[in-house]
Amino acid sequence: MASFMQEKFLYFCSGQAQISDKLQEMTRIDPAYGGGIDKIELDGIDVVHHPFPRPLVVGGFEEVHHIADGFSLSFADAIIGGDWFVIGCSRENYVRLRIAFSGAARFRNENAALDSGPASARVCSYIIQPAGSRISSSYDGGQEHHFCTISVTSDFLCKQIGIELDELPKVLNQAWEKHSSAFGEFKISDKTRHAAQQLFLIESEGSWRTHEIRTLANSLLCLLFSDWQAIKGAPTTRVSLRPDERAKLYTIMHMIADNPSSVGTLEELSRDWGLNRNKLHLGFKHLFGRSINQFAIKQKIELAKTLLREGNAPIAEVAEEVGFSEPTNFTSSFKMQVGETPLRYRKRVSAAWRYQDRAG
Repeated sequence: MASFMQEKFLYFCSGQAQISDKLQEMTRIDPAYGGGIDKIELDGIDVVHHPFPRPLVVGGFEEVHHIADGFSLSFADAIIGGDWFVIGCSRENYVRLRIAFSGAARFRNENAALDSGPASARVCSYIIQPAGSRISSSYDGGQEHHFCTISVTSDFLCKQIGIELDELPKVLNQAWEKHSSAFGEFKISDKTRHAAQQLFLIESEGSWRTHEIRTLANSLLCLLFSDWQAIKGAPTTRVSLRPDERAKLYTIMHMIADNPSSVGTLEELSRDWGLNRNKLHLGFKHLFGRSINQFAIKQKIELAKTLLREGNAPIAEVAEEVGFSEPTNFTSSFKMQVGETPLRYRKRVSAAWRYQDRAG
């Protein structure tokens, strides 16, 4: 552990297991996690307290580099091994900028989120966060992710580089001053896109490689802010949420998590919680990575997995208990979420437990 932290560099690749300690070291590299990591989950299981050997990456790699205090760079061309979910807290105001070539990794906090949807290397997605806010990063297992991300703090921009406030995009200062978050995207130039692609073509090794990565990171940072400032016309921010609106969305999320069958319509939720439809729908989706309906289905499936593991009730009864009116809809949703039918899942996990009992 000490060796790679001396270089402030993390490398994830196929075959690595028990990586929760490495993820904890993100607090010393990425400003988004400078205030500490609260939770690390794999497929809904806390891997800090219940570690098991599935790796974060099952193909390819992800690298995270400390460029300077308050400035980090990560880039990945990887296939993720499971549904990973990490929650951490920031110490300072910062902005995260992401160019995605493929995949749909999501970064979100209690205010807003970076969720670029279908990958497009012609835009940069951003999330602006105030000091003390939390962010969660999630990766869908089995998907290919090819992206690069820069995280940079306001102190780095204004104190270490000497950037004046009026030289920054207005949305940055507006969000930081109001202690709120904002997310959106802006178009990038061919020059910027080419600079991001160069990260994946580095052939040098050792100290020369570190130097080349840092040089490219600084160049990419300048190019991205230049593209951002060049935007004219309509604002690029999709949704901006105040702290009180963020709190409402978190309450709605917990309400759905506790009872996913009780979800009302968007119109009902909008009326009951005093949120307009746009903030309710987009805010929830980007905050928690899924729409309200998708989140409710996900919670139903997680409950169903528990019932299938721990009981012998018929599939139709499990479907009804978790809130599906038709067993066929339940089977279809379960297979889409888990990758296998409920019956096959039950047989597989039961066989695994029997093997563990014999081995023990």
